[in-house]
Amino acid sequence: MLRQFHHETFDKDPVKEWQLDLPECDFDTVESPFDPAVCETFQITLPPRGSSAGFKVDTDEDYLVPFLVEISKESDIYDQIPLRHHYCKSWIIQIEDEFPITAQGVVDAFNSLQLEDEPRQILISFCPMDEPVRFHHQTFRHYFDACTNTLKLHRMALKLNHMVALPYEPKADTSIFKCLDNPELRAEWKEALAHQYNKNDDVRLLAMPTLIENLPEGKKVLPAVISTKIKKKGEDIYQFIARMCANGSKQQQGIDFEFSYSPTAGMAPIRITLATAASFDWILAVIDIVIVNCFQSTLIPPEERLVISMPPFYRKWFQEKYPEVKWEHSPSNKYVLEVINGIQGDKGIGRRWYLLLKALLLDFGF
Repeated sequence: MLRQFHHETFDKDPVKEWQLDLPECDFDTVESPFDPAVCETFQITLPPRGSSAGFKVDTDEDYLVPFLVEISKESDIYDQIPLRHHYCKSWIIQIEDEFPITAQGVVDAFNSLQLEDEPRQILISFCPMDEPVRFHHQTFRHYFDACTNTLKLHRMALKLNHMVALPYEPKADTSIFKCLDNPELRAEWKEALAHQYNKNDDVRLLAMPTLIENLPEGKKVLPAVISTKIKKKGEDIYQFIARMCANGSKQQQGIDFEFSYSPTAGMAPIRITLATAASFDWILAVIDIVIVNCFQSTLIPPEERLVISMPPFYRKWFQEKYPEVKWEHSPSNKYVLEVINGIQGDKGIGRRWYLLLKALLLDFGF
């Protein structure tokens, strides 16, 4: 508009007098979200330049101000700032004389204040949030709503059902029992177990629990093992994985299985294949089994099936899913599971899968 006014006024008559009337601003004064009565200032020790302060920050897009997400427990600053300001609970309003408005501003302020060869004491001010940061939860809302809405419509939704949004990166412990001892993540690990049990049930991996007293004499019971893992699936989104396996360390070759190996391609045949494809201008493709677990697709003869112990929370899951099934009373209160198909941890299952795949490829004419 000003450019058009300038063109119409000065280009035609440079000496013409003109004036521009602007209305008075009637915007309301914006009240600051920072209450001085609750703001706190702390002295922290910045490490020398080149060393990380262990800070993780983000930007509150509602107020355009950075906030503290977490501090590494290995950092000296962890104990210098009270926990009430950790985990997305407080804004960072001032660092020395700087007033950052973004997370990158906090990083730049720290970098500019760090000394070359020695630590430095600085002041940092926080203001507690009245409400949690909303945009984080809004970002994930549609993701989890989609999982919930499609859970009954599509079986693949089960793969998304045991994911969680957290303001910090969780760590998986060495065993499922230690993971379940963590009160903050206990619910997530129980969900992960239920997902694994549902997945096993979809492929009919396990038979109904039976009394350990009903097993034939001399039948080995392998311990059930839950392998724990946490995958980061996005910004602050984590997938809890509890993979069920069998501990095959007690299996003996010649008694419990014949062979444990399956042939693999060496470098010589791979190079021949690549050279042949290049000379004939062929297109090479790789097939990966991603729809169903290959081991769990391998049927085992009844007389060769494994028996494993009952994993944690399996009985509760089974009773909730099949409430009509009546359980036999066990004097020892011990129940076991017969593995109908293959399972990870069985020393002979790798070769069984190879033989199944080989027979299938031969039937296709290869």
